[in-house]
Amino acid sequence: MAMGHVVLKEFFADRRVPFFDEYNRTYNDSPFLITLDEHAPGVYRPGKNLVAGDVGGDLAEQANAMFKPLVWDENTDRIASPNGTLGHRFGDADAGRWNLILGDIKPALTMMDTPGHEMVEVELPCFANDAEEPFGLRRGVPVRRVGDRLVTTVLDPLLAPVRCGPPGPCPAPGRRITTMSKASTPRMAGDHHQRSRRTGHPGRPRVRAERDRHQWALHDHHAGLAPTTGTTPT
Repeated sequence: MAMGHVVLKEFFADRRVPFFDEYNRTYNDSPFLITLDEHAPGVYRPGKNLVAGDVGGDLAEQANAMFKPLVWDENTDRIASPNGTLGHRFGDADAGRWNLILGDIKPALTMMDTPGHEMVEVELPCFANDAEEPFGLRRGVPVRRVGDRLVTTVLDPLLAPVRCGPPGPCPAPGRRITTMSKASTPRMAGDHHQRSRRTGHPGRPRVRAERDRHQWALHDHHAGLAPTTGTTPT
């Protein structure tokens, strides 16, 4: 978690690196849209993926629409259904679309990159909290509206604590668990991603904390950011 904090802050919040931007647009789930559910007046919590079957119209009428998560296309400034999601895997209707060829779609990594976004307060899990209620962190998250839903990208809630949190790296959790020094976590995280840029392969120097569960190549966690929803490079 501490390394993830450093990576998000240095390569996504403080500055943007085109290499990582393009890789995450294509090979993991950072740009997929999630809904925000109102938990209290004016306070939201992350909900489920926004899928084609949720939105009506032509998108909802396509095959396996409930298994096709959507992205926000920067080129058209509207939602889009990219290739390679779970719904494209089965049936003849989507033959030839089980791949990650984006074509004319440019998925937005963050709603901050889209015109007309607004900010709402989102309550996020704080797993360092010993209380029974894990949701204890409130941050502003950029959103867009799709019908009566508020949506944001998978990446935006991950970035929210980094954008609005205390300055500098946050190595304390790693230090408590691993006994690594205060300087080691930021240095290791920085070296990890610098090697990714030099080799042109974000997966090659990746941390393999659970070897029996993680794949070495072409895995959605190449950049250590987001869970998979069925996108698989071919």
